Amino acid sequence: MITTDELRRWLNTITDPHIAIDDGGLALYALDAAGRETGPSIELGGVPAASD
Repeated sequence: MITTDELRRWLNTITDPHIAIDDGGLALYALDAAGRETGPSIELGGVPAASD
């Protein structure tokens, strides 16, 4: 688990406007300090094919 501030700092280090998610995908969940899901979530996945 990382904080939203840590994620924002990481995102701010990326200079290219695109990032990719590997074939396994990525799910982000809002959690409380005890690790319980508390709010919004998002599921991301896939890398565009070369023809896209």
